[in-house]
Amino acid sequence: MIRSGEIEGEVTDRIDDTEEENNFDLGFSERVRGSFHLGTEHIRKQHDNGITEEERSRMTIKLLLVLLFLGFVLWYFVFR
Repeated sequence: MIRSGEIEGEVTDRIDDTEEENNFDLGFSERVRGSFHLGTEHIRKQHDNGITEEERSRMTIKLLLVLLFLGFVLWYFVFR
């Protein structure tokens, strides 16, 4: 149908291949290291704000205890 001219073929934009070439020029370990650095950037920001690993652990435990308590209250007043 495209050859006979009944319908138009898809128009595709050519992607600039230089970006892909630049990505392949980097070594695998450099790309992984960069991804890891970007993935853990939030921890560095928390540390800069004064939130340490111990504080994050305490916040996690507090949240779990609060959710456990709310689950118990919901069970006691609604489902019991």
